[in-house]
Amino acid sequence: MESKNEVYVISLDAVDVNLLPTSYKYAHEKIVPLWTKSNLDLRNNDYYEFEIRSNECIQPDKKNFTIEFMTCHICDIDVPRVYLNEHNKSFKHKFNTKIADVALKRLQLYMTRNDNTDSENIERDPSTYYCLECSIIVDRKDEITHKKSMPHKNSVLFERFLKDFLYLYTNDDQLDVKDTQDTKSETVDTDNEFKIGAKKEQIGNKEIAKNPTVTTVDKPKINLKDYLTILNNKVNTKSMFFKANGNYVEIETLDGSVVRVCEESFHALRKLGRKFNQCMICKDIFDLKLYNEHILSDGHMKMVSLPLKDKHCVREISDSWRHCLVCNAIIECTDLHSLCNTDHSNNLQNLLISDKVNELHTKSDTNADFKVNETVSEPIRLYNDVLKSIPSNNPKDNNVIDSNVDTNINNNNNNIDEIQSSNDDEVKRKRFCDANLSISTKKLKKHEKTMKHIFNTMTDSHYLLKIVDVNILQCKVCKVDILNHYDDIDNHFSHADHVNNYDKLLNTNSIRKIDKMTYYCTNCNVPILFKNEYLHTESREHRIQSNFNVKPKTIREIDETENRNATIDKPAVEPATNVGEIVEPNVNNTVEQTKNA
Repeated sequence: MESKNEVYVISLDAVDVNLLPTSYKYAHEKIVPLWTKSNLDLRNNDYYEFEIRSNECIQPDKKNFTIEFMTCHICDIDVPRVYLNEHNKSFKHKFNTKIADVALKRLQLYMTRNDNTDSENIERDPSTYYCLECSIIVDRKDEITHKKSMPHKNSVLFERFLKDFLYLYTNDDQLDVKDTQDTKSETVDTDNEFKIGAKKEQIGNKEIAKNPTVTTVDKPKINLKDYLTILNNKVNTKSMFFKANGNYVEIETLDGSVVRVCEESFHALRKLGRKFNQCMICKDIFDLKLYNEHILSDGHMKMVSLPLKDKHCVREISDSWRHCLVCNAIIECTDLHSLCNTDHSNNLQNLLISDKVNELHTKSDTNADFKVNETVSEPIRLYNDVLKSIPSNNPKDNNVIDSNVDTNINNNNNNIDEIQSSNDDEVKRKRFCDANLSISTKKLKKHEKTMKHIFNTMTDSHYLLKIVDVNILQCKVCKVDILNHYDDIDNHFSHADHVNNYDKLLNTNSIRKIDKMTYYCTNCNVPILFKNEYLHTESREHRIQSNFNVKPKTIREIDETENRNATIDKPAVEPATNVGEIVEPNVNNTVEQTKNA
């Protein structure tokens, strides 16, 4: 038995002495108890004497003494006082000291700065892009090339390394901290005295003195109904309205839609462990005990009352910082999230109570000024213009004239539901490319080789060009030829004539720009994705809503071919003088051939 400076006392009750063997030649090697009379008679009443000894010499008893600890604040650990010098020479202490020294020097420069760090009101060049990982300014047209470069990839890897080191150093991967500038006047109380009473350890009889635990009773959370009453009375929510329904909040958005979200999503809260909450819209981490104080603060109430435009319930905090109440997540682009995110669509389907946009579309279709007896294969929905350029797999009639709007005339109105469900399944199998088009995953590789996709990936303006010759392109807005060269293309799109023509096109079609990625058509009451505003002006639905010429001859020819009479209450409108020619040459040739026939 091994022993290291310890004395072991073994009770005989713990060792079954009665079953120790004495001799194996008696009773056929059976175990003979020591205390039986026969056993004592055989040994003439002599007992065995034995003792348990350790291999090491037993040292005399030592006096109990207390080990004193002190806290090394640089390493954030408790170190025995007698081994403090050894700890200061360790690699861990030197490593943490080096980090603290560099951090203090940088912090001193940061706290003594006199310049203004507010950059929100500084004008920015819209043609440039700031890379957060590399901390450099890049030309916006070279953004994709920069992100694929090796220096950018190394910067991303280095940032991941810093995140891992942050978690290892602080045991917390959150970067939200208070502004150091606000803590200049605050003093930090440090206690470098030896903490003998707080931690004690004794040899032999161990005694550990711990700080007494204080049990606190959490304040009850404010009732959701009372909170919404305070919010509706305190903050101007315009035409929005919040109503409590159990643990859910029913929100009436600006367009009249009603969506139900949980209380946690409404406040944009996310739990961090058992003691803390993170507010994603205030960018703050607070203790659970301060829940009521935080949600009742002026800053938080101002954030939760930001306008919600439609059923997607997205708060626009800044240009690149938005909060989706349906998913309770931070997003960058509202349209891409609401269109392409399947989780958002599934969540919205469960939370949506009333969709005002669809109700208005249904009402406008019923009370329209004129009706055309036709069944559209693709149902009218938001962002319908995004899907216009998707090739249809339905067989075409040879007598039907091809148009840039994919509509097929059908007699059977009962097929609408089947087409709706098939289209919904088809949309789920699609992906968005750089041209802002929904492309089937099976046709994505083929689409990437098309000129439309190549044009849109080159710059943000190539979607307004079409090919005339190998070295000649034509601007669809200005109807002028441009040499197929970057300098000539950039010069044309930056010229005042093109800018004026483009603005005139948008104003004529009642289209206004909402943000970098979204336009809004007032006539059709639908948002339009960037790079699709020109395509929307050519769509048949837009021209009907705008009372532009809808090519009545083409409609009659289609009706005669399909043996269907189209009922039009209003007379045909003459072509407007302020609208540019939008019919491609191949369509004109087809019309002339039909007339001659």
